[in-house]
Amino acid sequence: MRKPFRHTLTVLAAVLGLGQALGQAQNEIDVDIFNTGEVKAIPVHIEGFTGEVLSLLKFDLFVQGFEFVDRGKAQFTIKGSNTGGSVTGAVYDHLKRGFILNKRYQGGSLRLQGHTFANNVVETITGSPGIGLTKIAFRQFHGRNTEIHVADFDGHNAQQLTRDNSISAGPDWSPDGGMLFYYSYLKNNPDIYSHNIRTGQRRIVARFSSSNISPTVSPDGKRVAMVLSKAGSPDIWVASTNGTNKLHWVNGPGFIVGCDSYIIDECFGRMVFGMPESYRGQSRFIHKGSTLLLFHMHARKLLGVFEATSNRPALIEPNAWAPNDQSVSPYPVQIRFRIVCETPMMEEAEVAQLLPDSNERVRRVEQDKMQEIVDIFVQRGGGIEEVARRNKMPLPNGVVPAGQEEENTTEEA
Repeated sequence: MRKPFRHTLTVLAAVLGLGQALGQAQNEIDVDIFNTGEVKAIPVHIEGFTGEVLSLLKFDLFVQGFEFVDRGKAQFTIKGSNTGGSVTGAVYDHLKRGFILNKRYQGGSLRLQGHTFANNVVETITGSPGIGLTKIAFRQFHGRNTEIHVADFDGHNAQQLTRDNSISAGPDWSPDGGMLFYYSYLKNNPDIYSHNIRTGQRRIVARFSSSNISPTVSPDGKRVAMVLSKAGSPDIWVASTNGTNKLHWVNGPGFIVGCDSYIIDECFGRMVFGMPESYRGQSRFIHKGSTLLLFHMHARKLLGVFEATSNRPALIEPNAWAPNDQSVSPYPVQIRFRIVCETPMMEEAEVAQLLPDSNERVRRVEQDKMQEIVDIFVQRGGGIEEVARRNKMPLPNGVVPAGQEEENTTEEA
């Protein structure tokens, strides 16, 4: 009896002589294709193939539970050729006394054809898909830095994925092999990224001022678990892989707008923020859809989350905050807004930690930092469900009310 064929990439590295590169791999290939805990190796005999195709066939089949024996001891004979730029392969079942696979492969490299044939052999004999066309991801040292690389599962066709000139590590695949999640110190802090293997596009999944590491994608590919220290000590957090579990998704740079205490009630009465003329230049990039945070200039606190509903500051309410109806507004730089959610206020000291030098009346905040602040507001307000309930907001996709589902799809696991 042989143990389940669970080969780590470190073992693959030793077999293939890939050394340090695969030795740093994070993923594990599970090829216990029978899912029984213990399995017998399948005795097969290979004949007809030569060179590279013969070598990859033996490797693919060996790591998936096959052993190679003389023809007289084989349960299956795998025979074929790899001449003329194509692979022809067949499988003969000695118990059934007949061929159970007979196919010719064309197009692409001989390696591709060979791996495809090996997959067909595995599936024909065992009923489970082969792993010959899968990929591995690993980190490799480049001087003192590490970058993420991907390769065929047997170590060939290795390609460098990241070029951050920093430390990138912890890769984890989405189930369909289309996305890779990892963390990188690109911005001098461990942040988590998703990387589309086909397009090369990558997106920030978690970038908080503390540690963001160890992304792990769920088997259904819909969620990613991460170790984040955004609330202080390291905890496991769960997010949707496409970000839809955010109560409010920041779609670009946001802005902090200062408001004086003696006009704040009228601001909310009119649903318009107003600023003196001298701030027109600083606020000119605010547009419809911009996420806004309101800073109470006298209480020195940051209020909840808002969204601009007008394009660029303009004189919307000509007489707003004027001493009488005949006067021109002393705050002509105006932005109409809606309330996204109201939560407990954030003290100035906490704001200063997140945004040093934040004393400006209008402050542009980069998207990832604004998202961090919004998420903190939601968390201190009791979490997604509580804030959504209190503000009569619909729950975002991927968030299930507690107690309704065994799967944990809320913000914190």
